[in-house]
Amino acid sequence: MFYVDGSSFSSEDGSPSDAPREGVQIIAQQDRGCGLRWVHSRDCYCWHADGRNGCWIGHNAVGLRRYLFWSDRGHEAGVVLSGYEVPVERWYEIASAAYADERLPIKTAIHPLDEPVPEDVAATSR
Repeated sequence: MFYVDGSSFSSEDGSPSDAPREGVQIIAQQDRGCGLRWVHSRDCYCWHADGRNGCWIGHNAVGLRRYLFWSDRGHEAGVVLSGYEVPVERWYEIASAAYADERLPIKTAIHPLDEPVPEDVAATSR
């Protein structure tokens, strides 16, 4: 996870429930099909657990309500992180740092939900 203040958080730093809750801009997570998937540009990010595994999914307000309702019905307690819009120049600074982070696995294919990456950012991508 990459935050507006320039900090980051990974599974090496703790569990999903340990992650800082505010200022998320980009989440990078492993994906079986393409090596790495980027999740970004959402109001909030919710941890969807599946036994010992899980993934972050970005939601808007309607998706968040549904997630909280689902969590409230006996499913694993929800973990919700909040993101917010920043000036585009700042977002690209965060994205460039995220794409160049050597802790992340190499992306081996394009995920169907990936958005095109501007050429200047793609040049730094692993």
